[in-house]
Amino acid sequence: MIGWIFLILMMYVLLKITGLVLKVVGKAFGFVFGLVGYLFLGVLAVGALGAAMVFLPVIVVLGVLGIAGLVSSTV
Repeated sequence: MIGWIFLILMMYVLLKITGLVLKVVGKAFGFVFGLVGYLFLGVLAVGALGAAMVFLPVIVVLGVLGIAGLVSSTV
Protein backbone atom coordinates (compact mmCIF):
# COMPACT_ATOMS: atom_id res chain seq x y z
CA MET A 1 0.00 0.00 0.00
CA ILE A 2 2.76 2.43 0.97
CA GLY A 3 4.59 1.38 -2.19
CA TRP A 4 1.62 2.44 -4.32
CA ILE A 5 1.35 5.82 -2.57
CA PHE A 6 5.11 6.34 -3.01
CA LEU A 7 4.85 5.35 -6.70
CA ILE A 8 1.93 7.71 -7.33
CA LEU A 9 3.78 10.49 -5.48
CA MET A 10 6.92 9.89 -7.57
CA MET A 11 4.87 9.92 -10.79
CA TYR A 12 3.22 13.17 -9.70
CA VAL A 13 6.60 14.77 -8.92
CA LEU A 14 8.04 13.56 -12.23
CA LEU A 15 5.04 14.92 -14.09
CA LYS A 16 5.38 18.25 -12.28
CA ILE A 17 9.10 18.47 -13.11
CA THR A 18 8.46 17.43 -16.72
CA GLY A 19 5.69 20.02 -16.98
CA LEU A 20 7.97 22.71 -15.59
CA VAL A 21 10.80 21.77 -17.97
CA LEU A 22 8.38 21.70 -20.91
CA LYS A 23 7.00 25.09 -19.88
CA VAL A 24 10.51 26.61 -19.74
CA VAL A 25 11.51 24.97 -23.04
CA GLY A 26 8.22 26.10 -24.59
CA LYS A 27 8.82 29.67 -23.42
CA ALA A 28 12.37 29.57 -24.81
CA PHE A 29 11.11 28.19 -28.14
CA GLY A 30 8.29 30.74 -28.16
CA PHE A 31 10.80 33.54 -27.56
CA VAL A 32 13.13 32.31 -30.31
CA PHE A 33 10.29 31.78 -32.78
CA GLY A 34 8.80 35.14 -31.81
CA LEU A 35 12.15 36.83 -32.41
CA VAL A 36 12.57 35.10 -35.78
CA GLY A 37 8.97 35.99 -36.64
CA TYR A 38 9.49 39.65 -35.77
CA LEU A 39 12.73 39.75 -37.78
CA PHE A 40 10.96 38.08 -40.72
CA LEU A 41 8.06 40.55 -40.43
CA GLY A 42 10.55 43.42 -40.27
CA VAL A 43 12.29 42.21 -43.43
CA LEU A 44 8.90 41.77 -45.11
CA ALA A 45 7.80 45.24 -44.02
CA VAL A 46 11.01 46.83 -45.35
CA GLY A 47 10.67 44.80 -48.55
CA ALA A 48 7.03 45.81 -48.87
CA LEU A 49 7.93 49.48 -48.31
CA GLY A 50 10.66 49.24 -50.94
CA ALA A 51 8.26 47.54 -53.35
CA ALA A 52 5.58 50.14 -52.56
CA MET A 53 8.05 52.96 -53.35
CA VAL A 54 8.79 51.33 -56.71
CA PHE A 55 5.25 50.19 -57.57
CA LEU A 56 3.31 53.07 -55.99
CA PRO A 57 3.20 55.18 -59.18
CA VAL A 58 2.12 52.10 -61.17
CA ILE A 59 -0.57 51.26 -58.58
CA VAL A 60 -1.80 54.87 -58.53
CA VAL A 61 -1.94 55.03 -62.34
CA LEU A 62 -3.75 51.68 -62.53
CA GLY A 63 -6.13 52.80 -59.77
CA VAL A 64 -6.91 56.05 -61.56
CA LEU A 65 -7.40 54.20 -64.85
CA GLY A 66 -9.62 51.66 -63.09
CA ILE A 67 -11.73 54.38 -61.46
CA ALA A 68 -11.93 56.26 -64.76
CA GLY A 69 -13.00 53.03 -66.47
CA LEU A 70 -15.69 52.42 -63.80
CA VAL A 71 -16.95 56.00 -64.04
CA SER A 72 -17.06 55.91 -67.84
CA SER A 73 -18.84 52.53 -67.84
CA THR A 74 -21.48 53.68 -65.32
CA VAL A 75 -22.14 57.03 -67.02
